[in-house]
Amino acid sequence: EITSALPLVSIVNPCGGGVPFVAPDEERPGAQGVEYLRGRGHERILFLSYPLRSWAMQARETGYADGMTARGLEPSILTDVTGDTLAAEVKRYRPTAIFCHNDWLALSAIRLLTSQGYRVPHDISVMGIDDSKSFVELCPDITTLAYPSEAVAGKAVDLLNGGRHEGHVGEFRLVERATVSDA
Repeated sequence: EITSALPLVSIVNPCGGGVPFVAPDEERPGAQGVEYLRGRGHERILFLSYPLRSWAMQARETGYADGMTARGLEPSILTDVTGDTLAAEVKRYRPTAIFCHNDWLALSAIRLLTSQGYRVPHDISVMGIDDSKSFVELCPDITTLAYPSEAVAGKAVDLLNGGRHEGHVGEFRLVERATVSDA
């Protein structure tokens, strides 16, 4: 009962119960990553995600799959990423690029690929999503789509102060670094 009088806003995942939800369009970066990698000549783009089925994960996978299909390309999504599963999917699908749900997964993919003798980006390009400041301090080389955290935070504050909810907030921004090359 104490919290019933407090204003609430949900970010990252919708929580229901009439609580306003603030997030960017999470399908858009899935398609945006495909668009960017296709523009660099990649046609076999593997998408890596997690087994967890959160709203954002499903939306990014949908955006990726729709982006691939719209360009006449065959989508491939791997949600159980280990050295063995990634090696098997790379052998089967033969990607020239790997697009990951987030930068942490991109770093994991780079490490797994490197341990299997692949050179990033010479053999396989790798791209992530997020561009968080703490991650960039640890690993500054990953090409990514920057999450619009300032726009999300600003809208959350606006809603807490009585503003209106109007749908998706902010746009993901491409940040080109060293892990993507032309196919």
